[in-house]
Amino acid sequence: MSFLPTSKSGSKIFGGIETFVLLATAFAILTIVSPHVFPKPDTDQYVYQYISQQMLAGEIPYRDLWDHKGVLIYLLYALGLLIDVNYGVWLLGYFFLAGTITGFYFLFTDIFKNRTVSFFSSLVILWYLGVVLDGGNSVEFFNMFSQLLVMVACWLFIKKEKPFFVVLVGISAGLSFLLRPNEIAFAVAFALFVTGMKLARGEGVALKKIFLYLALGGLAVLLPTIIWLQMNAALGDFFEIVIRYNLVYAQVQTNKLGVLILAIERFLGLFIVALSAWIWVIWQHKNLKMGRHQKEFAYFLAVAFPITIYLSLLSGRPYSHYFISWLLILGALLSFFLSIFVPKLTERNRKTGSFLLYLLSGILLVIAYTRVWGSWTPFIQSLITEGRFPSIARSEEPEYFCVEYIKNNTNNDDTLWVWGNALKYNVWAERTSPTRYVYAHPLAVSNYIREEDVLEIISALEAAQPLILDIGKTDPVMFPIASNNYDANLVVLPLIQYIRDNYVPVEGVDSNEWTIWTPK
Repeated sequence: MSFLPTSKSGSKIFGGIETFVLLATAFAILTIVSPHVFPKPDTDQYVYQYISQQMLAGEIPYRDLWDHKGVLIYLLYALGLLIDVNYGVWLLGYFFLAGTITGFYFLFTDIFKNRTVSFFSSLVILWYLGVVLDGGNSVEFFNMFSQLLVMVACWLFIKKEKPFFVVLVGISAGLSFLLRPNEIAFAVAFALFVTGMKLARGEGVALKKIFLYLALGGLAVLLPTIIWLQMNAALGDFFEIVIRYNLVYAQVQTNKLGVLILAIERFLGLFIVALSAWIWVIWQHKNLKMGRHQKEFAYFLAVAFPITIYLSLLSGRPYSHYFISWLLILGALLSFFLSIFVPKLTERNRKTGSFLLYLLSGILLVIAYTRVWGSWTPFIQSLITEGRFPSIARSEEPEYFCVEYIKNNTNNDDTLWVWGNALKYNVWAERTSPTRYVYAHPLAVSNYIREEDVLEIISALEAAQPLILDIGKTDPVMFPIASNNYDANLVVLPLIQYIRDNYVPVEGVDSNEWTIWTPK
């Protein structure tokens, strides 16, 4: 129930107001990673930007450009660059977020018949997105839309059980896989949920068709990609990098429990409520006081919750953007929880529950807009007074002197190889990498890198004679080239020895005490 007017016209008006507030808040939250505030994206974003730039110049990912994400993220960045060099990717990200958050709002209004709960849950998702945005425009960020598609398809399948909705889940799974393989949690949950549902009804025979439709949806996305990669002699490299490397990378010893605790701390209040809702669904699964369709959707959420958490933790790294994968499932469980318990707590006066949720929503909005005041107000002022997005100032940080050195000591057609992962210097200095190993981090994964890979890099260095920017003193993965830590690494040592024998180190280029190696 809502304390607002309950007529159809009144409901539409307030629904429109809530939709506008969600769109505006999504915009405000994203301004904290807008180019005018955040002119230097994080490490991963520069990888995507560099690879997409080279793709637009005719190179093929995996064959010519080494990175272990799915091809879709590079295509999205390339599309963003075509829209606008500075703001295109950010705008594309806003469109995805706008579609995701309004879609979530309308979906859960339809499921639990409580617009106030859906509005509040949507705001909570945006609030916590601001906590884990981590540079924005990440794989997990764009995958939120695919997660929403699975939830929409699941709800419609529960109500109508038409094959198209299963195909839609397969399409969403394919899109998620092409962003990053472990992002398919919602599709896996749907498959397990439908399997359990059909077996419980004694309809196990129908599962063959269900999985056939899932496969058809997935192939509709994956098959064109596979054909394109095969036509460009990159399919083998795709499986080698995206599949084998990610499997090896996931097995590297990491503190997954510590990462789980860190993630829970980021979402603490929301996680406690979501966990309570999950426990309630399991405990009361036979006695949930709601319609059959709502019950079944709650079962789907109960399946998706642990799978999403598990797959997000596979790499075991504490990067905040990994936890964006949790947002929709946590928000969905919050919506379920509020739909169950707010009416119970305000049984004598049902308008009280809606009023309290709107009050909390207002408090969230005030705090959220205050928190991002310094980023969204200049954006709006520039749009109103100048009719354009804010200009982007060049970085004046000490590390930019490194870029000046590279530009002053190389020609435009010279190459630059960064020992570590900092493709931002290739982007800033407008210098391409001499090898498809566009950053050196694969060399640090001993179970992945092979002698032929090292020989490939050496051959590329011999042919291009690039500058080598050694950021090993500050890189979280690589040691400096001069370090004796590589002396026992028999696979990588030939590359280290080649650089030491054929290059001269230049010290003190910037305040990071990095080394630039120049050919003798």
